[in-house]
Amino acid sequence: MSLNVDSFGDLADVLYAIGLANPDGSLNRDWLSAPGDYLKTVLASESQRVALLRLLEEKLEGDKETDSEGREWLPVVTADNEVAAFFLSSIRR
Repeated sequence: MSLNVDSFGDLADVLYAIGLANPDGSLNRDWLSAPGDYLKTVLASESQRVALLRLLEEKLEGDKETDSEGREWLPVVTADNEVAAFFLSSIRR
């Protein structure tokens, strides 16, 4: 029986982001022998980065904005009085 990452439901994006899942949905059998190799590529690997951004968008439930240069801004923390905010910014290429 072959196990597919998508059968993990809400955890699928976590598994993709940390490299435990391959882009085709199969489990990465090498991950347990060298997890650091995959964790260090979370931002460098396109498929891991996309999964991380998708996970953050879903879990933070913020209103994503896109500026005129194509950067996406996702609010992470906003002060109660909305005077200050911390955003995660990314640009898709």
